[in-house]
Order: sequence, then structure tokens, then C-alpha cells
Amino acid sequence: TRDLGHSWQSPPVDLPQDVADHFDFHAVAVHGSNVWIAGSPGTSVFHSPDGGQSWQTLATGHHAPIRSMTFVDAQHGWAAGEMGTVLHTADGGHAWQLQRAGGQRAALLAIMARAGDMPLELIAEQAAEEGYLSAIEILLATPPAGTALTSFCKNMRTREAMVLAGATAANTAWRFPLAENEVPISPPDLIAALNRVNDGRAIERLENHLVRQVRMWRPAVVVTHHVQSAEGEPIATLVEQLALRAIAAAADPSQHLASSAGLDAWQVSKVYGVLPLGGRGGETIATGRFAPRLGGTLADWAAPAQRLLQDGYAASPDTYQLLLLKDFTERSNVSRGLFAGIALSPGGEARRPTANLPVENIEELRRLAQRRHHLRELLKRTKGNAAWVGQVMNLTEGLSATAGGELLYQLAEGYRAAGRLDLAADTYYLLARRWPDHPLSDRAVVWLVQFYASGEAACRLAGSRPEDVRQTTAMSPDENESVEHVGGASALDPARPAVGLSRDDRLRRAAQLGEYLEATRPELFTEPAVRFPIVAVQRQLGFANPASRYFLTLRQLPADDPWRRSAEAEEWLANPKELPPTKIFGACRTVEKRPHLDGKLDEPFWEAADGLKLKDTQNARGTARLAYDQQFLYLAIECPKATGLDYPTDDRPRSRDADLSQNDRVTMRFDIDRDYTTHFELVVDHRGWTHDACWGDASWNPTWYVASASDNVSWAVEAAIPLVNLTSDPPAARHVWAVSIRRDIPRFGSASWAGAINDSPDTFGMLLFE
Repeated sequence: TRDLGHSWQSPPVDLPQDVADHFDFHAVAVHGSNVWIAGSPGTSVFHSPDGGQSWQTLATGHHAPIRSMTFVDAQHGWAAGEMGTVLHTADGGHAWQLQRAGGQRAALLAIMARAGDMPLELIAEQAAEEGYLSAIEILLATPPAGTALTSFCKNMRTREAMVLAGATAANTAWRFPLAENEVPISPPDLIAALNRVNDGRAIERLENHLVRQVRMWRPAVVVTHHVQSAEGEPIATLVEQLALRAIAAAADPSQHLASSAGLDAWQVSKVYGVLPLGGRGGETIATGRFAPRLGGTLADWAAPAQRLLQDGYAASPDTYQLLLLKDFTERSNVSRGLFAGIALSPGGEARRPTANLPVENIEELRRLAQRRHHLRELLKRTKGNAAWVGQVMNLTEGLSATAGGELLYQLAEGYRAAGRLDLAADTYYLLARRWPDHPLSDRAVVWLVQFYASGEAACRLAGSRPEDVRQTTAMSPDENESVEHVGGASALDPARPAVGLSRDDRLRRAAQLGEYLEATRPELFTEPAVRFPIVAVQRQLGFANPASRYFLTLRQLPADDPWRRSAEAEEWLANPKELPPTKIFGACRTVEKRPHLDGKLDEPFWEAADGLKLKDTQNARGTARLAYDQQFLYLAIECPKATGLDYPTDDRPRSRDADLSQNDRVTMRFDIDRDYTTHFELVVDHRGWTHDACWGDASWNPTWYVASASDNVSWAVEAAIPLVNLTSDPPAARHVWAVSIRRDIPRFGSASWAGAINDSPDTFGMLLFE
């Protein structure tokens, strides 16, 4: 660029041959007409003295990826990268000297398909506790359906999670994206999906990439997948095969062009495969094992990293099993252990110095870790049991704020997963009141705001009416209990249990929680995921001015920001103007006669109903229509069949919450109060099989009626959903719901009514009842 980035052109001269195939660039430095770029591997820096007219390849003599560079003049510069490497040059990059490094190579390299496949407790044990320098390579990027920035942020969270667990470095391979709606059902499908973004050369590029990683990190041990049956997951099967081939090729100097990147052949000592849960292998990682140098169990240490990878709480399995796949040490009779028979001394080229044990309080730490482990096991086996709430105070007595808060959060997540949203709310509230400075307290309060503001959650609880067997006083600490405060602000007041609250009581509690956040967490209070639920509360309580002022602040966001567009739609609904906002609108009209549910869509009112087109980037992929009367919301879906996709029939009785992920399906989300954080979700596939959830809670099981029909070219579904399952306030003329309708076709992509297919407010359009 010659105009401060307003326009861009390709450099006038390409980089040296094959450079783009063997390097990922992470760093750039500019001084005058001099340009330097570098990345992974860090074996070379590429220099142009004339603004890109010509390029030189300058060897660094070091392997670790370079993440940043800076030059103070044309001669003196620094490069910093993985393993704490800092390089310095005094001659414009022609020669580099090592100023410091935390290691020369990795002891362990993990090659996994996705971030969630990596056992974080293995990193905690081998890297954080034992000090083996570890690099994690996530091979298949699974970007959310959104912007490049969204994908970048997700990859950065993955990197931060792995490093937090103890890894030295972590990378997500950008060349091999696999969209969430392209989850394959067989290895050929997987290869076809990857070939579409790799010019038909996915396997070749995957193997070359792994050869470079092995030669760059020079690990003693590689950990990857191991699938024990032919019916195993295709992604894991392919990654295991590629990893074993790449390890063999990396040891052969005559194979692959990776040597052109300055990477010499490297022989790995051992290769292990992580078995699916329930498998039996020669090595066991016990997640509940007390790790003295970590001051807790492996699961305790890995928990903060796990929270970065997923929104909800997931308890660690009891063990991970690993099988030795290859052993090149010729010492198969040595004792068990990933590094048994491999000499890597602490403080050496691939291992950190051994940390000192906390001798003074190690027994106390051991007892607390054992207690936390036992409590987790009890809670894991009794989640959903309301009687446990009465024991919460006793369970957490004597625990630190960190440990106690973790347990309360785990208990709340267990209740939420079991569909006991009322018990989850009470437990989250206790966490936020008792330990407001706990890292999980912010999540708890945000969830509580969304819960109490949610019309869907209120309807869900009213429909389930669970028996309340709690000791309600257990949720309100007595007056003498020590309660931590945040920056001098008052702590949350004791609250009545969530069950049995009236609609107005729920709304007022949400508003009070919003006031608490505004006073104690102003940066969190500004988040749209908090403010939109509060705006929905204020609208229902009859207060319009606060919402108007908040929507004005969102006008500072870019015009294409999803929250700004949602705010503009709300402003228009409050004061309709000549031109509606950019959000898509559709109508839902009343019917006088109920349809006969047969999937044929031959009733006259379906012809007159608004056709809500499901579109992808190229063409229409189907149509949805909605209608209603005093008792039911009616839905009609028509979709052309995808060429080359199987459409099997199934005459068995339909089961609740069937796995529809491998079938052509349509997902409908109904956000009754337009808070853009909670919603009902109804999914139906081409067979008429269904799945339903409320705010991610699959234990919500409404009664709805579905019929399907199909021919050689299309399939259709006709359904009736009792309105009592969705709202206590049946819709009438001028009511507006936010509605998302999305079709997912395995291996072919997605289409939606609103145009977006991510999880942002842009996936919702406005459904006006007439």
C-alpha cells in the first residue's frame, strides 16, 4: 500500500520459489524501504531492501516460530517467538544472535484434529507438572460461520487455553478449515470438503504441513488420535493416518520439500494414540490425581483452560487412555511412562527446570484436592437432585474462594444441564453473593440477568412445575456469615428461590441484577448480551426511555454490526417510519380453519402466507411459512433435495431429541421477547424427526405435531406447535417475535431466512403477527 492502507496491491515481485508453501507469516517489520517478514518455521527471515522489488532469504539458525519483529534502523533489529526466543541482528538480518531462549525444541508434540480433542490434563501432567516443553498442533480449523475476525479470535482462545494448561506453544492450521455444517460422515466426504479449499491437494498439503511441524519442533514424543474400530470417527482416523505417515517421512532426508525451509530430517522416539473414552491402553492419565507441583489435581489445573474452549461446564472423565503406536527407542522393556527410556534432563533443551514442591502446605493441599475430587464425583452423580442445594453450605465449608466457587459453578451447571433452571439460578446467585470476586462470578451474574429477563425460561419453568424439595434457607447465608464485597459496593442481597416467582418479580430481579452490574462491573454492563435482556425487561415494565438512550449509544458501532442493526429494528418498532431497518421482516397471519397435517401443504392459507426464503450465497434453498390461531403456531417447510445426498426413510416410531446432524434439516429459533440471548429451538429433518431445546436445554420436551412428505425432488414438513409451550401471552396483531430459520444440508452447506448462519443477532429476522 502507498496510501496508508486505503488501497492494496500484490508486491511487484513474488517471494522466492516455494516460500509460500513452506512458511506461515506472523511478523513484519518496516524501516524506510526495508521490509522484513518471518513466521513459522523461524529458520528464515525474508528481506526486501527496495519495498518489495527484490527479496533475499536470510537464515536465522533457529527453528522456533517467530511471532514479532522490530527494527530501530536499517541494521539493528530484534525478533521474538515461541519458547521465549529472542534474536538480535546488527547487519539488517544477514546474521542473527540468540539473546535468550527457554528451550531449543519440544519434548512433546500433540497432533489433534480439533481443540476439544486435546486432553488438557495430559498437558497439565507432562508440561505444567513435569516441565516437558510441549507444542500443540490443531490440524482442522472449525471456524464459526462469521467474520474472519471471529475465526481469528476463536483460534486465539484455543492458543491461550493450551498455554494456560501448560503448553509452550499452540497453533491452529489455517489451511484446512472445516465448517461446522460440513462435519463429514465418511473419510471420502472429509477429503472432499478439504479439497474444496485446497485446490484438490488436501492430503498432500496436510502431510507436508505435518512433516514441517515434526522437523521444526523436533519432539521426542508425538501424541495423536487412535481409532480402534473401522466405525471410528472419520476425522480422527484420517489425522492418525496422516500423522504416522508424516512422522515416517520426517525421518527420511530424501522425502518432502520441507528441507527447503531449512529443516533437517528428524526421528521421533515414540508415538502415542489417545483412545476414545472407554478404551484400554498402556498409559493412563488419571485426571483426579494430585499433582504436588500444581497444588491440586490435574482436573483442577486444567479447568480454567477448559472454560476457554467451551461456554458450558464439562466435568473431566476419570481417565484418559493412551496406546503406544510406535517405539523407535529399541527399549521396549523400560518402565511405563510417555518419556520412559528418553533422556531429557530438567533445564535442558526440551524441559523446564523442575519447580520446587510447596513443602510447607503440601499435605493441606493434598487433602483439599482429595475433598474437591470426592465432592465433584458426588455432584456429578447427583446433579438434578434438589436435595443437594440444602447441603451447599456444608459442601463448601473450609474451601478457598477458588475451590468453593468452582464447586458451586459445577453444581449450577449440572442443574442447568439437567433442566433444573430454578436450582441453577439459586446456585449461581449464591456463588455471586458469596464470592463476587471469583473468576466465574461474572459468568454467573450474566446468566442470571438473562435467566430472569427471559420469557422463554419463565415459560419453561411454568410448564415443568418441578417439585421443590429444597431447604430454602440454605440459599441465604445468615447475617453473621462473612460475605466478600467488590470494591466497596454492596454485595447482592439474599434472594428468594427462583421457583414460584411471578412474572413481575422475575423482571424486577433482572433489573436489580443489572443495577448491581452497572455499579460493580460497568464494563460488563455495557455488553449487548447483558443490555438487550435488560432492555427487554424495561420494555415489559413500561420504561421506554432507558432503552432509547442505550440504542443511541449503539449508533457509534459500524453500520453492519449485528447489535446495531437489532437496535435500529427496535427503534423502528417503537416508532415506525417510512423505511424499515435493514433487518428482514415477515408476516404471520391468523387462520380460521386448522390445517390437516399431512405434509402436502394444500390448504389455501398456505398459498397466501408469506414465503420466507431460505437463501445461501448463491440461490434459494427452501421456503418456510408461518400461521397461527388462538391455540397453535403452524409451520410449513418446503425444500428441494440436494443432488447426490441420500434421503433415507425411517418407519420406526419417532424418538425424542433424535440426532439429526447427518440429515437435511431445518432449525427454527423463536425469541419471544427479542432479547437475542435466549430462545426456543425446534429442529425437524426431512423424515419429520425432531429435536427441541430451550436456551440450549434439551430436557425441554414440548408436545408438537409433525407430518412429512417427499418425492424425488423435494421434501416438505407441516407442523403445529401449541402456543402454551412457547408463551403465556398468546400473540395477537402487532406482536413481534425475533425468529431465526436455518437449513443445514450435510456436506452442502447452510441457508437461512435472515442470510446469516452464525450465532449472532443477524441470524434473526422480525416476525410480525397480523
